[in-house]
Amino acid sequence: MRRFWQLPVAALVLLLSAAVARGQSSLPFYGAYDELLSAPPGALANGLLGFVNPAVLPHVHGPELRASFVTRQGDLVKWGLFSAGPHMGFGMVEDRSGPRSVRWYRASLAAGGGAMSAGLGYGWSNNGNGEIWYGGLLARPLRHASLGVSAWHAPRRDRSEVVIELGLRPLGSDVLTLFGDLSAHDQQHLTDGRWSVGLALQPLPGIHLVGRYFRDEVFTVGLSASLGKAGFAVQRRGDKGAGPDHLAYHARLGRATPNVVDSYLLRGKCSLIMELKGQVRYQRYRLLDVPGHQLSDLLFTLRHAAEDPRVAAVALNLSGVSLTPQLAWEIRRQLAEVRSAGKKIVVYLDRGGMTEYHLASVADRLVMDPEGMLTLPGYVSGRTFLKGTLDKMGIGYEEWRYFRYKSASEVLSREQMSEADREQRLAWLQDQYALVKEEVSTSRGFSPVYFDSLINAGVLFLPEQAMRAQLVDTVGRWKDIDQLIAATTGGKKRALSPAGLAGRQYPPRDWGSRPQVAVVYAIGECAMDEGIRARKLEKVLLKLANRRRVKAVVLRVDSPGGDALASDLVAEAVRKCQEKKPVIVSQGSVAGSGGYWLSMYGDAIVSTPATITGSIGVIGGWLWNKGIGEQLGMTSDHVQVGDHADLGFGITLPVLGVQIPDRNLTAEERARTEELIRAMYRGFVNKVAQGRKMTPAEVEEIAQGRIWSGAAAKARRLVDNLGGLQHALQLARERAHLPAGRVDVVEFPQPELVNPEVLVPRVAPVSSAAALPPAGLRYLRFVARHPAQPLPLLPLDLWPGQ
Repeated sequence: MRRFWQLPVAALVLLLSAAVARGQSSLPFYGAYDELLSAPPGALANGLLGFVNPAVLPHVHGPELRASFVTRQGDLVKWGLFSAGPHMGFGMVEDRSGPRSVRWYRASLAAGGGAMSAGLGYGWSNNGNGEIWYGGLLARPLRHASLGVSAWHAPRRDRSEVVIELGLRPLGSDVLTLFGDLSAHDQQHLTDGRWSVGLALQPLPGIHLVGRYFRDEVFTVGLSASLGKAGFAVQRRGDKGAGPDHLAYHARLGRATPNVVDSYLLRGKCSLIMELKGQVRYQRYRLLDVPGHQLSDLLFTLRHAAEDPRVAAVALNLSGVSLTPQLAWEIRRQLAEVRSAGKKIVVYLDRGGMTEYHLASVADRLVMDPEGMLTLPGYVSGRTFLKGTLDKMGIGYEEWRYFRYKSASEVLSREQMSEADREQRLAWLQDQYALVKEEVSTSRGFSPVYFDSLINAGVLFLPEQAMRAQLVDTVGRWKDIDQLIAATTGGKKRALSPAGLAGRQYPPRDWGSRPQVAVVYAIGECAMDEGIRARKLEKVLLKLANRRRVKAVVLRVDSPGGDALASDLVAEAVRKCQEKKPVIVSQGSVAGSGGYWLSMYGDAIVSTPATITGSIGVIGGWLWNKGIGEQLGMTSDHVQVGDHADLGFGITLPVLGVQIPDRNLTAEERARTEELIRAMYRGFVNKVAQGRKMTPAEVEEIAQGRIWSGAAAKARRLVDNLGGLQHALQLARERAHLPAGRVDVVEFPQPELVNPEVLVPRVAPVSSAAALPPAGLRYLRFVARHPAQPLPLLPLDLWPGQ
């Protein structure tokens, strides 16, 4: 980036040098555009889109077209047409005030943005004598000030000019802008140059009153108004004592800006329409992806809906949605914020279970399809045990379990749950049930006893039954959503898409670089080059620690654990980052074992009430060839140097693609492994104690591999707050002392380009080993790929994946 700046800066220096010692001509100077510019280019509305100072172009946030016409006593004396997109612009001005009209053209490019930008341009005229080179710099180090410098040089006519401009916003916003500029050409000293001062006042959104006074006793007054994606302005120019002598008209088309129509005339006249078909995930692929939604996009959309004065209602179509109970809770909570802002919520549901209904129950009007059905049986947690399968296949498995609740290996070592696993799973389900019971009952006006009766005696509900049970408010189809919204709000509303919300379509209007909060995703099993991709994630966190603009980091963890090395690599990077700036951990569906290892050094841990977290413990196991090779007709042979060299050697199983050792461990090897597992556990407990400011004894009381719901974990000091990603972002802003509304959220790592499912759709059933294996086979693969390693891993059936 620094090299990229060398070209425009060096070129501008040359232009400035030329501008202080050049001859004479009749080329149009900066003052020739007084009628077209209501204020200096960098002070208000990006001037003439790069025609005067190309450094404003990075602040143009979308395609824009402007037209200007200047009349004197009813005659057209000057007109201009200007167009721009981010970083490039083109414009033309025709001057008819002289004996012959002259048309000027300029094209420009620019780089940068935020606190600093620079641009270069080339201009020419229709008479062939007006070739110029021009450039500019625009510095906005603070939200209160803007400083611009521009210069041009005409090599054929040997003429140059320098312009210095200043803008001030005493209130830190565009409600009031003070400005001034100074231009000098040829042999003029800056003190002899032409200057102007003025102010722009915005009494209503998109309405600007502008006044400007020039050194030669010329003044301009103007009024501009935005209508959203269009706008207009009128400006009069006059000489002191002589009255106005020029009238200018301006029109604009481009990206929507704040305006009176949206803020007042359309207040409460619109509804946001959202269709949630597909899977809700953390990141989407950049180019090709299957249908779905990104969690952060949904949450920000709902936040923008709460803030948009036009929105009277939000309508959600839950048909075909796929999401976990924890993510559903986050979206539900954000919908509750929308309701708190005075908006109505309408939700359409065709088929749904406990998760979908929990989300839908927040609605003011819950609509069920005439052919829909609700299934509300409660919650269950169980697993498929593979011990008998392994025995029949001839695969031996030995569980190395030294901590009561660390049950990940049970899927391979047992035929049913241990009492400890049964205890912790039941406690988690009871917490989840209690959460849903409380929130649904509150939203629907049920008593707790009535809710229990719906679950235990009802279970299945067709539309009419759901109506009688007060589970839904009406029966209807999504195609009739306009009428349903009208019935809920008392009048017909104009439909808005998420992209049409003010928070989405309005460009930022503040000056300077906004501080950033980075959201870093640690999603998947803890592994070096898969899942969370610990090598890459470590580099991301360490870079963010040194990035000045990033003031805080939110680490979103959704992981069942896995490899201790991968977990600790990222945890140490979190700790180093936390030494320089706040790091808030946001736990998703699962953040247990190695997933909690990732979390423990955050300044604060935010969890949903139903997040599976904790599981502070280590487990291990050993697979070996107990006859499968003979059944498959596979043999192995080897030579070795070292008594234990053959420990992991054996046949490679087809399909699974993992190697199975030929033998079990000796008593000596087993004892050594136990020593390693217990040592890693002690280290895990001590690190949690350090990160959570507890004693090892206090951690030990809630460790032993025990999983906890987020609500239970908060009571045991394993997490600090109950909330979702938005709550974590708010906490990060507060810890970094950042003003609300002036923060950019950036996400890391960058998402992948193409979803493999688009190129090679998964057609095999999920139970096939060739497809994504179920929890038991996933664990089998993981153990086989990490032989004899202590694993901070919780049961993989508890992690829904992404």
